[in-house]
Amino acid sequence: MEQRAVIKFNAKLGKSASETFRSMQQVYGSQCLGRTAVFEWHKRFDFDFGDENDINFLDVKLMRQEGRIIFDIYRIKNLKSRTNLDQNREENNNECDSNANSKKKFFTIPYLSKVSKKFKKLSYIHGFNIAYKPMNKMNTFIKTGKDPLLKDDYRGVVYKINCLNCESSYVGQTKRKLKIRIKEHKADVRKSTSESVVSRHQLNEMHELDWDNIRILDTEQSLMKRRISEMIYIKGQISGINKQSDTEDLPDVYLPLLKKDLSHT
Repeated sequence: MEQRAVIKFNAKLGKSASETFRSMQQVYGSQCLGRTAVFEWHKRFDFDFGDENDINFLDVKLMRQEGRIIFDIYRIKNLKSRTNLDQNREENNNECDSNANSKKKFFTIPYLSKVSKKFKKLSYIHGFNIAYKPMNKMNTFIKTGKDPLLKDDYRGVVYKINCLNCESSYVGQTKRKLKIRIKEHKADVRKSTSESVVSRHQLNEMHELDWDNIRILDTEQSLMKRRISEMIYIKGQISGINKQSDTEDLPDVYLPLLKKDLSHT
């Protein structure tokens, strides 16, 4: 209560909140209210009570007319009070700017013995501080990754099925799990009326396909990129059984560039 009375007294004298806070620090020392509390109470006491139905606060006049609150501009008559108000605002802005400028700037580098410390002198010259970070962290030793997927559980793949009896092969792509697409191929083989190139090769040539060693040539979640990859690998086959329409969208001009890379697929 005593300190609030002091704040009110200083506010009525026209002293700014900063002046009030500094003078109270000198008197009360460590027992003084905090800066925020002093400024808040100073703001509350810095009222100018006018007529019976109006209150003046800073640049605003609050008036009560016929049960309603009306706002208007209030011009301070006392030039000294106005000057103190402007000084108070300017002091607050300057203190905020000085606090912002006083923040230290740090530059983080890995700590290496006999090397990192040499940068400290340079940091003082250029006006920033050095903060070191360790090279080895716990996450480099302790891994919490997921278990590796089985080959049949991969999604968005380009795959290749080889024939056990000849050099023929088939290249396809799927966005689903690989094992689901392989089940569909096997189901087509069991259907004698199926038009699938895989089933026709096995039934017409009486050959067996290597279902146990299906190769994943590429993984790609984008359909467009996956189809381009499929066409490239189809062109790279020695004796492919894919339809010619499967590679119509791939210009032949790219084939000489890809021939060397695809010869081993």
